[in-house]
Amino acid sequence: MIYSKTEFGNEGFVYFRYLLVAPATFIALSLFALYFTGRNKWGIRKEGLGRWSEILWGALIGVPMVICNILYNWIFGTFVFLQLPPTRDPDDNSFSMFFTNRLKYYMRLGMFPNMTFHLTRAINEWDEGHFDMKRS
Repeated sequence: MIYSKTEFGNEGFVYFRYLLVAPATFIALSLFALYFTGRNKWGIRKEGLGRWSEILWGALIGVPMVICNILYNWIFGTFVFLQLPPTRDPDDNSFSMFFTNRLKYYMRLGMFPNMTFHLTRAINEWDEGHFDMKRS
């Protein structure tokens, strides 16, 4: 099947570059999914299993996820979107180096609408409410 420009908008090359970084995306999303599944579905929170389980979960899974998220944003995200990531959170103007910040920024400006649509929905599957979908 040959895709026309209209099916992906003007984002065809963005999707192509995204496919090239699929192994890195798999690792980043796997860590994200594992961390937030543990917190949201398995109850690894202070209220659920206690403070020490949350600290241990954060140290073993959370810290690698944060490091992977930042590296993915700056290395692979820059390659996919051909832009350096914004360093200010669009919600409160605080400093942020996360991939979430990049997607929020692009959603607000209407940049890469198809890619941000797909990525934000995938991320919300593991952490419901991670993105406010009422605005998009």
